[in-house]
Amino acid sequence: MISIRNRLYLLVLKLFGGAYRPVITDDGFIPFTVTPWTKVNIGVTTKYCDYDYITFTAKALNYLSSKFSPVNDNSQRKTYDQWATLQQMAVGNLLAEEAQQDVSLEDFLLNKTGSFFLKRVHVTKDVDLPSESSQIPEYQWVVDFSYMESYPVKEGYYCYGGKVIFDDDRSKIISIEYKGVKYTEIPDWLQMVVRSTVAIVCVVEVHFCRLHINTAQKNVLKWRNEVSDADPLVPLLQVVSFNTLVVNRGLVGLLGIFQATYALTKNSFDTFITDSLAKGGLDNNSIYGFPGTAWNDKMVEYATAVTTLVSSLYTADMLSSHDNLIDYIVACTAGHNQFGDALGSDLFITGLFPPAVKIVGDVKTMSYIEFINLRYLLVFVSARPPLFADDKWYQHFPLSQQKEHCSTFQQWMASRNTGWFRPAYFEISIGV
Repeated sequence: MISIRNRLYLLVLKLFGGAYRPVITDDGFIPFTVTPWTKVNIGVTTKYCDYDYITFTAKALNYLSSKFSPVNDNSQRKTYDQWATLQQMAVGNLLAEEAQQDVSLEDFLLNKTGSFFLKRVHVTKDVDLPSESSQIPEYQWVVDFSYMESYPVKEGYYCYGGKVIFDDDRSKIISIEYKGVKYTEIPDWLQMVVRSTVAIVCVVEVHFCRLHINTAQKNVLKWRNEVSDADPLVPLLQVVSFNTLVVNRGLVGLLGIFQATYALTKNSFDTFITDSLAKGGLDNNSIYGFPGTAWNDKMVEYATAVTTLVSSLYTADMLSSHDNLIDYIVACTAGHNQFGDALGSDLFITGLFPPAVKIVGDVKTMSYIEFINLRYLLVFVSARPPLFADDKWYQHFPLSQQKEHCSTFQQWMASRNTGWFRPAYFEISIGV
C-alpha cells in the first residue's frame, strides 16, 4: 500500500504542479519593467524587478514538494513501455510536433544537445613495433559519464555512468565501458543506463547547478554590486539578468521533485549536488563545448550573432569592460534553452528520459511517482515563452536605431530556426 507521505506528495503535485506555468500577454510577451539599478544584499530576500515571476502556487509547490518528497517509492509499478505511452499522451500537446520523434542515443550525443559532452581525447594503443616503444598515441571521440558510477543508488536500480566510445568518423558507438567492463555488443539495459545518466547530468548538474546557480547567480550578484548605475550597459544587464535571483530562490523546492525522480539515494543525491556546484559555471569557454562538435558549431555561430547585435546597440569597446558578458548571454539563452526546453523535446517523448533503470527479470519498470514527476518536470521546462523574437523585448535599450538592429537579429534567428537548435525559441534570460 502506498505510504501516507507518498500520497501527500502526489496530492501536492496535483494541486499546485499545473499552476507553475506563467501568466503572459496575448502576444506571448512577459511584461516587466526595468527598475533602478540597486545593490543586492546576499542572503536577504531579493526582488529587484517589480514583476515577481514566481507565483504563490509555485512557491507552495516548491516548499511542499521538498517536505513530502518520498524516501521510498512504493507507488504503482508498470513496465516502462506502458508509462512511456501514457507519458507521450500526457505531454505531447506541450511540445512542437517535430520534437515528438525518435532520437537514437547516437544521434543525441553526436548531433544534438548531447554533443555538449562529446570530446576528443588522447589515448595510447599497444602495438608490436621493432623499436623500444610498444605504444603509439591515438585519439578517440568519447562521452564520459564514468564519474557517475561512484554515486550509490536506491535498491534495485542500476548505477548511473558509462563511457561511450565512438568510431573515428563519429558515425556510431563502437563500445561502452561501464563499471570496469567493456561492451562492444551493447545490451538494451546499458543503453537505458546511459540515457538515464544523460538525463540526470543535463537536468541537475548542468542546468540546475552550473547554469542557474553558478553561471547566472554569480554573475548577477557581481554586476549588481560592482557595476555603477551610471554605466551605459546597465539597461542591457538589467534585461539579461531579469528575475534571475527571484527564480533561483524558488528552485530549491524542485530538489524534492528531483530526489523523487532519480535513482540516487538521499545521501548520494546531496553529494552529487555539492560536487556539481563545485564544477563551476558555464560562462567562459566551457559553454562552447569541444571544437568540431555540433554543439560548438552552433554556439560559436550564435555568439557571433549576439556580439554583432550588442555591439551595434552599444559599442564593441564597452563590452571589453565587462568580462565574459557575451559568454554569459550565450549560456543563459542558448545554453539554458538547450538544457531546458529543447532537452524536454529531445528526451521526454523519445524515451531518452527514463529517470532511472530498474529491471525485474527482463522487464524494465517505472513507478507511478517517477512517471508523474516527468510530466510535471516537462510542464516546468516548457513554461517559458520565447522573447528574443518579440519587438517589445528591445524597448529597454536606449538607442534610436534599435528597431533596425533588432529586426536584423530576428531575421537571422528565423533563418536558422530548424532542427534541434532553434534560436527563435530562446528565452531572454535564465530568469524567465
